[in-house]
Amino acid sequence: MIPYVLRRLVAVAVLVVGISLVTFALVRMVPGDPVALYYGGMPVSADIEQALRRQWGLDQPLPVQYLRYLGGVLRGNLGVSLATGRPILDDLVRRFPATVELTLAGVLLALVVGLPLGVLAALHRNGPVDHLLRIGSLVSLGMPNFWLGLVLIFVFGYQLGWFPPAEGRLAAGVPIPGRVTGFYTVDSLLAGNLVAFRSALAQMMAPAITVAMGLVAVVIRMLRAGMLEELGKDYVRTGRSKGLTPRAVYYKHALRNAIIPTITVVSIQIGYLLGGNVLVEAVFAWPGVGLYYINAINALDYNAVIGATLLIAVVFALINLGVDILNAFIDPRIHYA
Repeated sequence: MIPYVLRRLVAVAVLVVGISLVTFALVRMVPGDPVALYYGGMPVSADIEQALRRQWGLDQPLPVQYLRYLGGVLRGNLGVSLATGRPILDDLVRRFPATVELTLAGVLLALVVGLPLGVLAALHRNGPVDHLLRIGSLVSLGMPNFWLGLVLIFVFGYQLGWFPPAEGRLAAGVPIPGRVTGFYTVDSLLAGNLVAFRSALAQMMAPAITVAMGLVAVVIRMLRAGMLEELGKDYVRTGRSKGLTPRAVYYKHALRNAIIPTITVVSIQIGYLLGGNVLVEAVFAWPGVGLYYINAINALDYNAVIGATLLIAVVFALINLGVDILNAFIDPRIHYA
């Protein structure tokens, strides 16, 4: 396992270099002038414009700009944001907990809803419940998350009043709890601030539901298929012939084996969600990496776009590695050469 992990870590380093090169080239192809955007389109003197280009390294040839940037990345320096004027790494560290908290809330909600429904669909194969859940899964997979978010805001937020206004991680006027983990729900509990906890939980419900909807369908479909496969195997028939109760057969034996592929898929989906919540964060004004990414693109903030892309790529690769290691611990039959 250790040599396998080391090889995967080397692959992650190569991946970072490759993604940085591709992203650097693509960002430089986007039309627009970051200097002009920095001053909001106002005219500036040639001396000021030249000084800014020299300060940001935009006066150098593209290969030189990339090598300078890559050297900084390898030293842990992602550069300075052209829009905020702060180190990009500091911006990402400050915003990343918001994205992680939203993603984990959506995944937890998807598992709480999807696991029992997946088992229910398998136990009632080809019955009305199974057909209803399969149709619901297809509908859920087909709904764009930004459209669902807008529906939740307008119908269930403004019209019915079930959700608070989409104004970030806390309601207006609620003080931010002291930063310990960066998760407002956790930090507010650690500080004993129940007002902030209730506000953070309420603000997170609608975006978490939006994130969870597509994943619920994946969990139901994966677990249903896994359960049906396991229920047809010999060890299940043997357990039934020995007089085991249906509950023991279904939940103690079949579910333990059927849930392994589901865990793998959900873990990989976490990586996608950490980088794919861009539209959800934009709809709900959620101050995470996704919203930071959109703002950086709008401002032609080259360094911030590349830095956020690298962060998402590294997190996704490390999650995939963690999934492989987790599978080896869950299923002793898995070995990595």
